[in-house]
Amino acid sequence: MYNNFSYLIGLLLIFSFCSVPVKKEKCISFYDLDKVALNEGAVIYIEAGTYKDLSCKLKNKNFTKQVVIKPKKKGKVIIQGNSLLKLENCSNIKLEGFQFKNVAESTIVLSNSNNISIHNNFFNECGSYPTHAIIRMVNKVYNNTISNNTFNKSKAMCIAMFTKNISPIDSLNKNNLIYRNIFSNIASVKDAYPNAKTTNGMEAIMLGTGVGATLNYNLDNKVIENLFINIIGDRQEIISNKTSGNKILRNSFVNNLSGLTLRSGNNVLVKDNYFKKTKRGIRVFGENHIIENNFIEGADYAFRLPRTNSSKKVKYLEKGYQQQQKVAIINNKVLGINKAVINFNEGNSDFYAEDINFNQNTLYLKSKIKPVVYPSSRNKIDEYNNIIYNTVEEDFVFNKWISSFKSYKSYLSIEDKGCLWQKVELKLETYKN
Repeated sequence: MYNNFSYLIGLLLIFSFCSVPVKKEKCISFYDLDKVALNEGAVIYIEAGTYKDLSCKLKNKNFTKQVVIKPKKKGKVIIQGNSLLKLENCSNIKLEGFQFKNVAESTIVLSNSNNISIHNNFFNECGSYPTHAIIRMVNKVYNNTISNNTFNKSKAMCIAMFTKNISPIDSLNKNNLIYRNIFSNIASVKDAYPNAKTTNGMEAIMLGTGVGATLNYNLDNKVIENLFINIIGDRQEIISNKTSGNKILRNSFVNNLSGLTLRSGNNVLVKDNYFKKTKRGIRVFGENHIIENNFIEGADYAFRLPRTNSSKKVKYLEKGYQQQQKVAIINNKVLGINKAVINFNEGNSDFYAEDINFNQNTLYLKSKIKPVVYPSSRNKIDEYNNIIYNTVEEDFVFNKWISSFKSYKSYLSIEDKGCLWQKVELKLETYKN
């Protein structure tokens, strides 16, 4: 009987040990991340150290409760070399708090994944070619958030979403949020790659590739409250929008030799953005865009609608430019422009912008600066539906613009709200009386 009792106690002990739940917190090497089981709601801590030539591929990791992957010690995990972190067919995973230094090729790839958060990481001098991407998004990526990261001295596109004719699934690259990131100190393509065959690339953000049917992908991706500072790149595109239905809201562009381009696609909203000494202003192609309530100071041209090689009668070519039609440029504040507010005569192609609504803008112009540059053969828009003043103090114009918002600190500065790497704050007192 004693032996039977001992046997029973033994079984109970074995059962109890087998029933102990696996801890939701683990601390592992980054090299082992794709080899361990990830549990619902777990926090995976990565051991401190420098990880070179890391290849980590998470596949078919789908959770209902978010799994967080982060350093055990803040700022103490560094990824270098030919490293790649790929998430394929994954959901509800958060990557935060890592340093990526001089990583070549693509650093993070999201493929067929949703509800991924890439938060509070530092990407320093990453990239190895101007048309590569540090964060690459392809093949049905939706509801993802890229937030509070710092991209400094990038040598490739920082965040790029690709849409291809041969991948119809890219039409589902929807509702992604790029929020409160810092993009800083991007050199010119020519200086970064003096021997390259291209001077194109190194955009901070690219939304689509704008080819064929992809122009009409209505994606509703959002670029909100980011800071772009000291950027040259390809001297045209800090943000390059190439799909339809996206929103670019409340961002700050400061001291750049490039600009914001609606390169292709339609129905994009560009609203409440702040441009200071951003040379290229806003360049526009495509139809039915709304460009509203932006503050633009110190550009060569605030708005550029160049001549194009396509129209309603001439098919858009893969490397062509869409004609601008039914574009609303309304209620913007513009001052200190060096050449003109709008330029319709850039380039030497055959077609000009049509049906442009340029109304209710407030223009503070230097002497001898014309509101609009027209081609000689084009019908003029009614520029007198706008309010035009001689130049006044910038702080007056700024305060007039900002008065329409309840709070403007949130997007004119990126404060220390969980951003580990860099505190960048535009000194608002500069603009106040």
